[in-house]
Amino acid sequence: MKQYQIVENNNQNSSHYQNKKELDDVLGKEQRRKQQFNQEFFAQEMQIGNKSQGSQIFKQLYEIIENNINIIQMIVQDILKVKQYVLMKFDQINYLSEQWIRDLQEITNIKMEIKGNNELFDEKREFEIQNNQINSSYQRKIMRAIKQMKKIIQQNSIEIQLENNLIIYQGLKNLDDKEQQAQQNNSVCYQLLSQMNQQEICYSLAFNYNGTIMVSGCQENIKIWKFNGRMIDCLQIIKGDSDIDYATCLVFSKKSNSFISGSFDTSIKIYKEQNNIWNKSICYFKHDGVITCVILSNQEDQLISSSQDHYINIWKIDFIQNSLQFQYSLKRHEKVIFSLIINKQDTELISTSLDKKIIIWNKDANQKWCFNYLIDHPIDDYGCTISYITDSIIAWQQSHQPYIHFFQQENGIYIEKQQLRLELPNISDETNLFSFPNIFNFEKQILILKYNQMIHFISYEEKTFQFQFVSKPIQLSNNSIYGNLSQDGKYLGFWDYKMKQYSIYELQYQ
Repeated sequence: MKQYQIVENNNQNSSHYQNKKELDDVLGKEQRRKQQFNQEFFAQEMQIGNKSQGSQIFKQLYEIIENNINIIQMIVQDILKVKQYVLMKFDQINYLSEQWIRDLQEITNIKMEIKGNNELFDEKREFEIQNNQINSSYQRKIMRAIKQMKKIIQQNSIEIQLENNLIIYQGLKNLDDKEQQAQQNNSVCYQLLSQMNQQEICYSLAFNYNGTIMVSGCQENIKIWKFNGRMIDCLQIIKGDSDIDYATCLVFSKKSNSFISGSFDTSIKIYKEQNNIWNKSICYFKHDGVITCVILSNQEDQLISSSQDHYINIWKIDFIQNSLQFQYSLKRHEKVIFSLIINKQDTELISTSLDKKIIIWNKDANQKWCFNYLIDHPIDDYGCTISYITDSIIAWQQSHQPYIHFFQQENGIYIEKQQLRLELPNISDETNLFSFPNIFNFEKQILILKYNQMIHFISYEEKTFQFQFVSKPIQLSNNSIYGNLSQDGKYLGFWDYKMKQYSIYELQYQ
């Protein structure tokens, strides 16, 4: 990955990055010119169910159509059987009727000859008897043929079969309707609310706990935005402490109007709102490379940071005092660490890195984080983003290949569930960047992620243990998109490097 070849050369200290051009090389500003994506081709591919959202949904649709075809073929076969037999019986009845007429005509001719010879007029009684016998005989034969026709229809239960097949068809239709309804219930509708231009590069943004404030990077500065549920309005610009103090990651407290920034200049700072003015703390330096991720424990008593220097640092945080206290470091990765996640109980920490490792960390008897194990996987790729789906299921997104892998904990060990693997549309050769995190909305059971030039929405059905794409993805102008979700899951905001603007979307879950 071109962007991280420079990042990974950590034999040089942070002064190596004083040049802004190198900063841009690291985080994507000087990316090679992207080939313009063919919109018409993409739309066509989406319509025919391309391999993006395609593989699983298209397979389900194919199976439903195939079942319906089989049922219709059964109905046609039943009808053809009855048609063939009924036609045969009609032919038999027609033949008997014609033979009946011939037999009656033959008797008439015989009697006419007798009558012409003036003989045997006393045989009138016999004539009537023969006539009655012929009539009775053919009536019985024809009635027998009709009964046989009715019997074969009953034996084949054609009416019942038709009804049953129609019931089956209706059942499938109802099942389709239920599946469509379920999909609609889990679907996501989005609406572009507003856009705001910003020429300065932004590598990260975050929303506060009640969705009224958005903070974002602005070159070496940080902007504080008021968000009214539709528009963003800049309230304050906080100056950076160096000309490369680019905020590469931001995280907001879920309990107060405070947030933390990690920077390209290796510093970490806390920002706190007091009397409508945001104040920053001193700079905290313990990393020797770009800060790639900062997360808070759910108790918000610890800050955990990762960096290009291969280390994970554990900090004690005090939002009241607006201060950090370094505690200790974790070292198991051999290359830049991209993503960190922590479970709801604050008992498990997971990290993913350019070294292709996914590491599980747990707390020891002294409540200190320590190495537990490496997730065993055969994938020859690294992942920039990882997220919890449940306490025992995680989603890990590859960088170079368009796959999301799901791992489930079994007997305390995460095992990949290959049958759950999802394929994303791979519309460019660019690798995925770490500045747009995978976000799982636990309330709505929706995973939101970016890959290449699209933002996808994936639903999780706990009862069936299935993942599926819902709604159309948001199409982006390029791969360099940096964004985040509001904490209530209602709004999605991102900055577009190519368009040089923020976009705010409203998400509605159905």
